[in-house]
Amino acid sequence: MVGRQILVLNVEVRVLVPVPPLGSLLWG
Repeated sequence: MVGRQILVLNVEVRVLVPVPPLGSLLWG
């Protein structure tokens, strides 16, 4: 699964810009 990739991208995005975790939106 691409779970790890999503987590990595989520962390990178959060480090670059303080935004709500995308994981919460994808996983509900």
